[in-house]
Amino acid sequence: IISHLTQERYTTNLELADLYEAWALFNFGRLCLMRVRRQIRLEIPLLRRTLGALEEQHQDGLVIFRDPEKFLFRPLEVTTGIGVKIFVYTCVVKSLFSLTITFLADEPFHINVC
Repeated sequence: IISHLTQERYTTNLELADLYEAWALFNFGRLCLMRVRRQIRLEIPLLRRTLGALEEQHQDGLVIFRDPEKFLFRPLEVTTGIGVKIFVYTCVVKSLFSLTITFLADEPFHINVC
């Protein structure tokens, strides 16, 4: 019985660590995106001056540089957000499910869900 209790505590600690990992990754992603957005905003005036110095015929293919926040940052933010959110939601659901099963199996409930 002590071995089983030790295994349950180990699993519970692992699930809690997964929750913290998901939370940390979510916030790290937000910080990185804030940094990238700030850098793009700092470089927009330079890009506009550079584009203005080019001849009209060379500017046609540089649509991305006319609005870098729209064409560079927004797609990066959306795809990064989707990936991080899916990871976080998966970790939260898995961890909460496992923690609930462990919680219900212990005293005072003694309910074996699985």
